Amino acid sequence: MQHLGDVTFVGADKKTADRLGFRAAPDLSSALEIASHTVGSSPSITCLHTPPVTMADVR
Repeated sequence: MQHLGDVTFVGADKKTADRLGFRAAPDLSSALEIASHTVGSSPSITCLHTPPVTMADVR
């Protein structure tokens, strides 16, 4: 997270995203509008069709 300026999830629940410290947008065009405030008009886009697999060791 130290290397990220901002993270916007398309289609995510806004309340949940806010609680986790991220942003939510209802569609891609809205997400690009949000991103333009952070990175300008030509952002780099990463699209994950499935969420990353995360393993946790809880003790």
